[in-house]
Amino acid sequence: MPRWTMNSSLDPTVDCKSRVLILGDVPGKLSLARRQYYANPSNQFWKIIFGIWGSRPAEPYEHRIAFLLEKRIALWDVLKVGGEGCGPSPNNLYGFLRAHPHIIHIFFNGKEAKILFENSAAPGLDPSIGLGLLPSSSGMNTHLTLDQKIDAWMAIRKLLDTSDVRRFD
Repeated sequence: MPRWTMNSSLDPTVDCKSRVLILGDVPGKLSLARRQYYANPSNQFWKIIFGIWGSRPAEPYEHRIAFLLEKRIALWDVLKVGGEGCGPSPNNLYGFLRAHPHIIHIFFNGKEAKILFENSAAPGLDPSIGLGLLPSSSGMNTHLTLDQKIDAWMAIRKLLDTSDVRRFD
């Protein structure tokens, strides 16, 4: 099993066209080892994201990231993983949002991400940034089918298709 360095994290996936930020809770070991978001094959994240637009997940990973950015979606986690014997700690979401003022809405990938955000970053957040909770894409979240998750996550596409978001382009 790999040993993580102090404050291991995945870099945020974002560019100047990103309008929506999807926040996960903390990167998994497989994601950190591969340096890829949602690398665990049981996680349905990529099926959901591509399903919103009626597509199948692209290969390789770089094409998945390009698809996200084309759709104006940024991706990051609330927490980064600490070193040996250290627990997770918050990513600098304030600094991220200051550096990316074009982000106008945050969606949480599951309740855990929302709770962690509320406990570490919500106080002082710019009130103009919208917040939304989505069902977790985790394979452990079995109370919803993949189609039901895609239907719930369509909120991202609906937001991105509105004139309120397009006025920032």
